Amino acid sequence: KGLAANPSAEARARLTRLLDGIDGVISPARLRPLRAMEVLEKIGTPAARTQLETLAKQSTDDETRQEIGRVLDRWR
Repeated sequence: KGLAANPSAEARARLTRLLDGIDGVISPARLRPLRAMEVLEKIGTPAARTQLETLAKQSTDDETRQEIGRVLDRWR
């Protein structure tokens, strides 16, 4: 129902992640960058920020890059 309501891009990404988690197990390849982002965000140092920016540049997954962008925006 949430996806049918034409949510914003961020809300759509969050809903999709929730549904993916409900529908099955998140693959280790998808879980690894999510965990790395979480740890780096909690560390919150300039070096962690640099590492997140590097991760964003190297990622081939649009959703991962968007999530990194949201983390970086929260730091601004």
